[in-house]
Amino acid sequence: MTDKNKILIILGMHRSGTSLITHWLQCCGLEIGADLMGPSVGNVEGHFEDIDFFEVHKQILKDNKIVDSGISYKADLKIKPEYKNKIKNLIAEKNRRFSQWGWKEPRTCLFLDVYNEMLPDAYYFVIFRDFQLVVTSLIKREFADRDVAYSSPGKGFFSKLFWHKIKKKGEFDRLCRRRTEYFLRVWLFYNEKLLSNLKVISPDKYLVLNYDMLNKKDKEVTDVLIDKWNFSLKHFSFSNIFKKDLFSETFNIETFIKDKELISRAKSVTANLMSFVPA
Repeated sequence: MTDKNKILIILGMHRSGTSLITHWLQCCGLEIGADLMGPSVGNVEGHFEDIDFFEVHKQILKDNKIVDSGISYKADLKIKPEYKNKIKNLIAEKNRRFSQWGWKEPRTCLFLDVYNEMLPDAYYFVIFRDFQLVVTSLIKREFADRDVAYSSPGKGFFSKLFWHKIKKKGEFDRLCRRRTEYFLRVWLFYNEKLLSNLKVISPDKYLVLNYDMLNKKDKEVTDVLIDKWNFSLKHFSFSNIFKKDLFSETFNIETFIKDKELISRAKSVTANLMSFVPA
């Protein structure tokens, strides 16, 4: 990172609203990558993830025999020199092309030691979201893939009818019982990594926000980026792109959590993250 390069790393657990926030930052004038991941069942507006970072992160996870989605809480990663070189070259190319830029890719949370070392002068925009909302969203996204499969044109009339009238609700309940606790552990893993990172980087290099606050705090965020961190951006109202109807309703996940200590840990992590949010 040279004197002229300003880099913003957008951090947050999967399903924490980072796609929407990165879209908003792009509207404010931040370069977030030329090749971005497009929409999907779970993100109809697009992911706004830089494919370059996405691919190298997936390669590292596969090399470590960890599911490449990053939806894991056992990511004891060993990063080979060849992958570190790929990241260095990627950063060098971005710096060559852009004086200021940033990226969002949730798996970045798993590689913070590497990025802290390579980009000691980078700025961090950390987003977190209520654990119940994130877990609910992960459950519903996974279920949506099944729903789409059963509703596809290739399925016969009676197969679709059986799914929608009889099987669908039972399958959703089974998915909740099987995956809710797992997803909560993933939420804890990611957000505890964010907390650990906040404790080792300079306070003037990060901004932490609860996702639900952005509608009211968007001007304050751009003030920090422009006036404090000297990014060349313009304020763009977050309300112009926020679509409340894209966010699904939550449910009480505690019903599906056997280890109740996980709920206590999640509440404690939330409180610790809130302590970093500016008043």
